[in-house]
Amino acid sequence: MDRNEHLFSRYGDCLWRGKSAAGGCGAAIVRLLWVRRWCASKGHDLYRTADGVKFEKVSTPSLSPMPMQITDIFAVENGLMCLWFATDYSTNTCGSSWGTLFSADNGRNWKQTAMESRLPLAELPTEPSVVNIGGGRLLAIARREKCGGNVQFQLTSTDDGSSATVVECPVQRSTLHQPPATHPLFNPAPTLLHPPRPIRPRGINSRKANPNSTAAMTKAT
Repeated sequence: MDRNEHLFSRYGDCLWRGKSAAGGCGAAIVRLLWVRRWCASKGHDLYRTADGVKFEKVSTPSLSPMPMQITDIFAVENGLMCLWFATDYSTNTCGSSWGTLFSADNGRNWKQTAMESRLPLAELPTEPSVVNIGGGRLLAIARREKCGGNVQFQLTSTDDGSSATVVECPVQRSTLHQPPATHPLFNPAPTLLHPPRPIRPRGINSRKANPNSTAAMTKAT
């Protein structure tokens, strides 16, 4: 899945897959995407399309705090979920927060929950990328702003996002990494979770195959 792809449903919003798994299914695929409005009237609109040409607005949720970004949508038990974070990127205040959005009606209505509030910028997980491992387990890799070191955040949940644990996640060469813009790649074999990291100046991708290995490098395409 490349950095510009979102999630698709081939059963009218019920079964969610990556584009690479659902490719070639034609007009039966439905795509949902968030569009941010950052003007006089700030907000986030959710659109759906079946053909990439015609778009239907599904909802414009009333959110407070107003997220700076909402992630791609993923499926959880009994509904859809995405993460959000809110900040003005100020290093002088503790006004940042992050949390979840949950919908039980295919995106028409959303419940916003703040997982952490009043955070300094250096403790805020931004631009998170989430994978649903199954059995209520969620894993996300998030960017750490202005940390001054090779550290990102790892977010884990065992109850479909009702609660979460945040820990620092050392990453080699993180100062050169683009924030995680694709879903981490999950392999059912133990310890094989591969969040790809494009390193822009060198034109390569970096991924860590398991906790005891060095980062595997592949040429970016």
